[in-house]
Amino acid sequence: MQGGNPTEMPRWWQTRWFVLFAAIAAAIPLLWPDIPPQVDLPGQVRRGRIGVSIQDLPPGRGSGTEGALVAEVVPGSAAERAGIRKGDVIVAINGVPVRSAAQVRNTVGLTPVGRQVQITLERNGAKRNVNVEVAPTNDTPGRRG
Repeated sequence: MQGGNPTEMPRWWQTRWFVLFAAIAAAIPLLWPDIPPQVDLPGQVRRGRIGVSIQDLPPGRGSGTEGALVAEVVPGSAAERAGIRKGDVIVAINGVPVRSAAQVRNTVGLTPVGRQVQITLERNGAKRNVNVEVAPTNDTPGRRG
């Protein structure tokens, strides 16, 4: 309490709070290094898209019980260029098994624009891998994935 003011925080205490805050702020990138840089300078979030509309896999479809059904492929999209077709079943993304359409949307949406995702498809009982470059939302007119 410098200056005799009983409500004033001591100088040494203020310094400790600042050091604690600075240490936490510096540690965040070390703790979560894979957070993609999706915020542009104007403050807009850029979520990626590949140009497909997807839905949860209906029961009895595909060799397994999990995956996401491609309901629509946007013409001219990265998904179309990679060979994804309506009716394909997405069974894995980047080697991780797909359990729902929401998982596909989240994985693609959180992938930085310009990077590729490896998608494992099932078509007519045969599996194949395709690489699809993630595009910004405004480049792909599709609403989902």
